[in-house]
Amino acid sequence: MKGRAFLYLGLLVVMVLIGVGEVYGTCSSDPFQCDYVTRGGYDAAVEAWKRVSLLFSSGSQLYILFTIAFIVGLFFLFVSLLLKAGLGLRISFHSWFAFLIGGAILYLSLIIPKGKLVIYDEALNRGPYTVDNIPRVLVLVAGALNEIERSLVGLIGQSSDVVEDYRYNPAGIAFNALGSINAKQVPPHVYQTFFNYNKDCIITTASLENGVTFSDILSGKQSITSIINNSANPALFTVVVKEDGTTEAMQCNEARNILNGYLGYDNLKKALEAGCSRAGYSPSEVVSFNQCRNMVSKALGYLNQNGTLTLPDVTILQQMLFTEILKDYITLTGQANIGSYIATAKTTGSFIGLGVHANAWIPELKEALQALVVAISPFVLLFVVTPFAGRVLSLVVGFFLWLLVWGVIDAVVHSFGVTMAK
Repeated sequence: MKGRAFLYLGLLVVMVLIGVGEVYGTCSSDPFQCDYVTRGGYDAAVEAWKRVSLLFSSGSQLYILFTIAFIVGLFFLFVSLLLKAGLGLRISFHSWFAFLIGGAILYLSLIIPKGKLVIYDEALNRGPYTVDNIPRVLVLVAGALNEIERSLVGLIGQSSDVVEDYRYNPAGIAFNALGSINAKQVPPHVYQTFFNYNKDCIITTASLENGVTFSDILSGKQSITSIINNSANPALFTVVVKEDGTTEAMQCNEARNILNGYLGYDNLKKALEAGCSRAGYSPSEVVSFNQCRNMVSKALGYLNQNGTLTLPDVTILQQMLFTEILKDYITLTGQANIGSYIATAKTTGSFIGLGVHANAWIPELKEALQALVVAISPFVLLFVVTPFAGRVLSLVVGFFLWLLVWGVIDAVVHSFGVTMAK
C-alpha cells in the first residue's frame, strides 16, 4: 500500500506540474514545449539540455530501454512470488501489477513522447534557444518549477535599480564584465602610439607642471581627452605608429589629433567584447552585447555612490587603456613618483577581482549541477516500471526542487548583500 501511495503521489505531482505550467503560460500543448529561464548560466544550461536531447534522440533505443526495464520489473515480480511461495505467505499479483502497469503508462505517455524546452537568459539577454527531443516529463518538471522559481525570485530580488536587481545582475555579473575588460585588446598601432604619446608628451608635460600634473593624471579629475589635449606641447616630439606598421615622428600637438582619432569606439570595442564574453554575454548577438554595455555603464555609476558618475563606455575604455599604459610605462622606467599610487590601485583591484570572479561562478555552478541532475534523471526514470516507482519520482522531483530552492536562496543572499553594502 505504501508503495502504491508513492506511485499515485508521483502521478499527482506530474499532473499538478502540468496544471502549473498551463496556468502560468510556461508550457503549451501544441507543440508540447515549456520555457526555461536562466540567469547568467545560459551556456551551461544549453549544453546540458543538448546532451539530454542527444541521449533521447533515438526512439528505438528508448523502447529498448523500456523493454529492459519492464523485464527487470517482471523479474522482481517473479522473485517475489517465489520467495512468498517458499515461505508460505499469501501471494498477491495486484500490488506488483499496479507498479508495472502504472509505470508503463507513465513511461509511454511522458518519457518516450518528446517535447521542446525553450531556453532564455534574462540577465544576459541571450536566446531563445530551442532544444528538441526532451522527454515530456523532464520538460514539465523543469519548466513548471522554473516558473515557480521565477515568481519567487521576482518577489524577492526585484529592484528599481537594475544593478541591484537579481534578475539582471545575478552574482554581480555586471561588475564581473567591468573587471574583465582587457584594455590591451586594441590594435597594436593604437596601443603603441598612445604609449609613445604618454612617454614623450604627457609624462614630460607633467614633470614640467605645464598644463598637466601628476595629480591630474592620478586623481581622475580630468578626462583622458583633456589630458591628451593639455599635453599637446609643440616643443615636444613623439612617434606615431600607423595602421600599416610604419612610423612617423611629429610634434605632440600634431600627434594629438591622430591619437584622439585612434581612441574611438571602433578601435576600443574588442576590449569591451572581451569583458562581456568573460561574464557570459555574447558579443556576436546585438541585444546581448547592448545589454552588457548598458550594465557596465550602470555598474560604474553604481560604484560612485553619489550618482554623479555616468560615463559612456568609450570613456571607460579610454580610462582603462590609459591605466594599462601607465602601468607598463612604470614597469619599464621605474618612475618612483607615481609608482606607489599605481601599486596600491593594482593590489586593491586584485583583491576586488578575486571576489568578483569567485562570486561570478555561482550561476555557472548552479547550471553545472542542473546538468548533472538532468543527465541522471532519464536513467533513474527507467525504474518507474519497478516497485521503486514512487521513490524514483520523488527523487527526480526532489532534484529539481533542490535547484529551485538554491535559486531562491541565492536571490535572498543577493538582496541582503546589496542592502548591507549601501
